[in-house]
Amino acid sequence: MEISNKALKYLTGLEGCILKVKPVSGKDHIGVGHLITPAEKLSGKIHGIAYKTGITQQECEEILKIDLTRFVKDVNNTIKVKLEQHQFDALVMFAFNIGDGAFNSEISAVKSIHMNRFDLVPRGMLKWCKETINGKLMRSKGIINRRNKEIKFWLGEI
Repeated sequence: MEISNKALKYLTGLEGCILKVKPVSGKDHIGVGHLITPAEKLSGKIHGIAYKTGITQQECEEILKIDLTRFVKDVNNTIKVKLEQHQFDALVMFAFNIGDGAFNSEISAVKSIHMNRFDLVPRGMLKWCKETINGKLMRSKGIINRRNKEIKFWLGEI
């Protein structure tokens, strides 16, 4: 499966699109949640797109599509049952937010899917609501709100 255009637009709305480099939690970001890597800092390019003087909305969308390919692949490789498009989209957005390597067959949301307990997926997603705040891992209202939006997408309510 591939992520839908509806989900791309929704994800951009959740994350926002930063057109000029902006430090977030002490790390440089641009585009839709793109953390600039050391190699990208050296080259001045992200996926071949020069970014140091800023990017366009179209380049922001292009970077996002390329960034999402690994999360689309993760979801496709991890989930072994048929999903509806909105469910797949929600899982890709969730995987994108929790980061590389975190979305795998051991997390409770995925286990629930493989047990055909789709009703338990939201509970499994809500277990991922912590972020580092002032050096401490804490539940975050912002992440809880994000999960609830991803859950609405999962349920087909968006």
